[in-house]
Amino acid sequence: MDFGDGATRVELTAAREGAGPAAVELQLAGSVTRIEVPAAGGRHAWATVRADLAAPAKGVHELRIVLRGALRSAEAAFG
Repeated sequence: MDFGDGATRVELTAAREGAGPAAVELQLAGSVTRIEVPAAGGRHAWATVRADLAAPAKGVHELRIVLRGALRSAEAAFG
């Protein structure tokens, strides 16, 4: 993914499907950013969560998005 001049934050849209812990992990540029996803009322109750990246990203990097727990992710925006 090309982060251009740089990104320091991420905004995710996700829906948590069940009880128990749920998080999205972003593996980027040798670091991992973990974002907990709150219960929002079901698999179609989307919530927006924001976090600072563990390390700023600039230019082209491989990005892995790992979903931990019963959740769905719709989009991710970096800035």
